[in-house]
Amino acid sequence: MRGKVFLIVILTFLTIALVIFRTSTQRLKLFCEEPLKSVVVKILEERRVAYEFSEPREADLVVRMNQVVYKGMVYHLEWEERINKRIEELILLHFPGASIKSSSAGFLSKSYEVAFQDSTHKIELRVAGDDALAGMIESILSQRNDYFENGFLLAPIEATFDGQKIFTYDPRAEQVFFEKTGGS
Repeated sequence: MRGKVFLIVILTFLTIALVIFRTSTQRLKLFCEEPLKSVVVKILEERRVAYEFSEPREADLVVRMNQVVYKGMVYHLEWEERINKRIEELILLHFPGASIKSSSAGFLSKSYEVAFQDSTHKIELRVAGDDALAGMIESILSQRNDYFENGFLLAPIEATFDGQKIFTYDPRAEQVFFEKTGGS
């Protein structure tokens, strides 16, 4: 009789230990390139995500300047070629007769040189929204894909010319909102 009670007590403790071990907070293994590290850490801390730094091949979340990898799924932090072509069309709608050339790409941004009226100007494109990276990381971690489609960035894009916003393009809805007159 005592042996059965002792066995039940031991099995109960083992069960409780297993439940505690299984439900303990797991830490997200993170690798992040240096220029983004402080921003990504701040985002994770604001959302109360437990994390620990890791090597890229062991990490659950790898954040680089051009892509984010989460559990093997690659999310490119650049626009797909069809979206780049659409943006060029929109620039030409806003500046008829201009010639455009892609000049540089940065983190969640891109710029074009636009030549018209015997001068060259720069148009800056960036992901719309003040906290776009935070929204992207939250979307990736919850696997909602609010900002991505087929692994490519599909967030709304703002275009600015001489510091003034000229249009916002939402590639998911295929909608364009021009800020001032002059475009078609």
